[in-house]
Amino acid sequence: MTELVRDLIPHAPQMGLYVAPEIPPDLLRNAVESFGEGAKPDAVLALFDNSIFGNARDGALLTGDGIVFRKSGQVAHTVRYEDITHVDKKKGFFSKALNLDVNRGRATFTVTIDVSNNAEALDYLHRFLQEAMLQPSPVGTTDWEAVQQALMALRSRGLLTREDYARLMRDFR
Repeated sequence: MTELVRDLIPHAPQMGLYVAPEIPPDLLRNAVESFGEGAKPDAVLALFDNSIFGNARDGALLTGDGIVFRKSGQVAHTVRYEDITHVDKKKGFFSKALNLDVNRGRATFTVTIDVSNNAEALDYLHRFLQEAMLQPSPVGTTDWEAVQQALMALRSRGLLTREDYARLMRDFR
């Protein structure tokens, strides 16, 4: 995952993107304390700072196995890359965000990563998460039945064609 971060996430402080080992210690400390949910600072591969004041109290931490993120005033979320089934960019007039469809066991739900304060980072984070969700899991195994059920739910809602369903099942096995 380290190589994928380095390939797809630029170290671009003007966009709120910091790649280890060049993450400023004070920003990393703020992020871990504010929303890091026990993340070890040395496990953080990249930091996305979405705070208004540039203090990294809101944003996302990319680790080897998942993403931890928070928007001001909201609860932090931790999502393993292997649990992401779809990543979608949302570009509104006043807001920019990434919606992640997350599969946990038999439940699939959507969480939103706000990137409005540093919208230039949207495409980089989107591409990284799309690639990260396809990487082999470092631990555990994929619940193929749950994946199949999630894809069938998308088919029944008309959001996935029969051909795409077949391709996804073939490619992921």
